[in-house]
Amino acid sequence: DADMEAVSGHLAANLAPHLISTEPCVQPFRAFAYPLDPILFLNVTRKIVAQERLRVPAESIFRLRSDRVLDPMKPRLRIGYMSSDFGGHTVGSLIRNILRIHNRNRVSVVGIGMMKGDGTEWNLEMERSTDEWLSIHGMGDHAAAFAVDALEVHILVDLNGHSKGARVGVLLRRPAPVIISYLGYPSTSGDMSDSIVTDRWASPPETHALYTK
Repeated sequence: DADMEAVSGHLAANLAPHLISTEPCVQPFRAFAYPLDPILFLNVTRKIVAQERLRVPAESIFRLRSDRVLDPMKPRLRIGYMSSDFGGHTVGSLIRNILRIHNRNRVSVVGIGMMKGDGTEWNLEMERSTDEWLSIHGMGDHAAAFAVDALEVHILVDLNGHSKGARVGVLLRRPAPVIISYLGYPSTSGDMSDSIVTDRWASPPETHALYTK
């Protein structure tokens, strides 16, 4: 209708990729509710990430250290799973078994909770399913990124994307050499991660141009 056309027109005029500003923008997860052109939705995500990147001082971005490279004498890959949904949530129900079934001779599993533990059996079970557990609930972005960096994981799996509870400011500080988006958000991260684990159902081939990675 006319109102939605006006909204789309306003967004189109203010979301060109080269326009980086601090003006408020609709959050990507909420933008799913709007009948936006797919390219416009992509630009919403890019703008949110660009705005957050402006708030990250260059000196607070972690650099890959030589000691983070996998030691051939200790070939256990350290994988960190970061989420605000380790509990009674759809993401929690889908990830709980994955945390358990990693081959512990080859992989060390680190859980990074972004939420306040709810004390449910699922929440406690997921904590017990990891080799190490870190809660960054209540930490600012820099402190949280510093704590995640100290875990020295090789791969950080972000299970939130731009859904509720996301910590974009932590991911943009690069607390791990490789950052992967998985499971919790059915769209592009907008250059917040290096790659995405998905399939042809969640990301049909005709939508690949709408992903930044």
